[in-house]
Amino acid sequence: MVDDRFGAQARLLARYLDHIGDGTGYKNGNIKVASLGDATFDVTGGVAEDQWTLTSHGLITGDVVQFSVVGTGAEPFVVDTDYYVIKLTANTFQLATTQALAVAGTEIAGTGSDSSPTWTIDRMATDMLIAPAAGTIYRIAKLALIISDTTGFTSVKYGTLSALSNGVTVKELEGATLKTDFTDSVPILDNVGIVQAFGPMTVTSWGSGNDIGVATLDFRGFGQMIRLVGDDSGKLAVNLNDDLTGLLVHRFMAYGYTEKLAE
Repeated sequence: MVDDRFGAQARLLARYLDHIGDGTGYKNGNIKVASLGDATFDVTGGVAEDQWTLTSHGLITGDVVQFSVVGTGAEPFVVDTDYYVIKLTANTFQLATTQALAVAGTEIAGTGSDSSPTWTIDRMATDMLIAPAAGTIYRIAKLALIISDTTGFTSVKYGTLSALSNGVTVKELEGATLKTDFTDSVPILDNVGIVQAFGPMTVTSWGSGNDIGVATLDFRGFGQMIRLVGDDSGKLAVNLNDDLTGLLVHRFMAYGYTEKLAE
């Protein structure tokens, strides 16, 4: 039976992605999870060529990192750019330009000297994760996509972009195990994809000012609300791995309610 208490007990689950456009672009990978500290680059020494050293870095192969502060040397690495980790040891790692190359162990070759003095490295988000704490249940009815730009929703594909390169995916996970792929391994790249996954987009224009488009993925259309149990590591994962350079606002907002897990 479909759980229909959403109407009576609705409240926003305060987990969303929010980008107020500044012309610099946006993607999940631009959300910093944690600053890991200062790493040093060694072009030729260590257990492997082109390796970074950071004691107890806690990274695994495929993690996304960026440098927020750079010193000298360590060419061609730069600030505010996604790199993908190749873990070597608990204290050392290499970096690749893509996740596929990281998994293959193909590192970025250093073209300069060892680093000096300070290269601060940050671990970045790869998904927007909605995950309840232990002892808590989330019941999620809807996921809303909200975008705003100055004009042009009738003539563009995704906000003011011609299209996305990698697109948006929406998945339900239990730990690291995929339970449901709501985009069926077909990322949302344009307005057609939004309609296929979310349904029609409602566009509001007031004659002047910014246009706003809203599309809603109603999980009850799949048979029931999503039930995420914190003790089972239930998660709703929304991934957007593209730069958005023309939007004023880009948000994903999940609507539902919380329950205490029965003891």
